[in-house]
Amino acid sequence: MQGEIVVSDLVLNPYRQAIRLHQKASQADMEILRSAVSRAVTAFSAGAWEGGQADVVGLELAAMRLDADYVASAVDHAFDTAAMGQDPYVDEGSWQIHWRNLVR
Repeated sequence: MQGEIVVSDLVLNPYRQAIRLHQKASQADMEILRSAVSRAVTAFSAGAWEGGQADVVGLELAAMRLDADYVASAVDHAFDTAAMGQDPYVDEGSWQIHWRNLVR
């Protein structure tokens, strides 16, 4: 039938797979980003530093924790958006088959 895509002509999209691979690889870095600042905020909340500029530094750390959470979530979302924009399967002649991964 004309206009039908023959499944055997399609292959897994390596570009989409690379996006998901890099997303998975970045999870540890995102968790480090989130937890490092969070531990400092927890220490401040427990009274690790009192007096002087402690309140100012504590507020700054709390803001940094929000920023770190936002950035980590935004990175994860960017990977999801990029992967969802790709078909799981592509034609053997598509650009996704021939793209070059420059990340090493």
